[in-house]
Amino acid sequence: MTETIDQKMYEIAKYLGDLNVHDKVKKFGAGEKGYATVQKIRSGISIRVHHLKYEPNNDRLIIDLMITENAGNKFQSIADTSVAIFKEFFHRMIVFELWTHPINKREGKRYLFDIKEKTLEDIHKILHDIRDSFSKL
Repeated sequence: MTETIDQKMYEIAKYLGDLNVHDKVKKFGAGEKGYATVQKIRSGISIRVHHLKYEPNNDRLIIDLMITENAGNKFQSIADTSVAIFKEFFHRMIVFELWTHPINKREGKRYLFDIKEKTLEDIHKILHDIRDSFSKL
């Protein structure tokens, strides 16, 4: 069975135990269709799976390490270590983007890896391994 991105996002959020109180995928910003937190490293530094609106009929499903400007300054060593682990985990096949926080409109950094074409089984393994890799920070 080929899952849609919406179905994958639901199953990912369910696997992570991060559905909302109505058993739905959480949604925050206008540019996203949903998200689930994989690992909160520190306030302002987290790894999430995002289902992003991109182009018509070409949404993105990504795992990203997001670092707010404030957290990058306050926890610089942890932020730098997180980036290094994230890059190593995905064998440096990640993309870097600037990102604007939807509440305070401050810029942050986002390092991402596209998982749209991965199977749910592969995604679950990746998420499990990420949690193991980042559990010591």
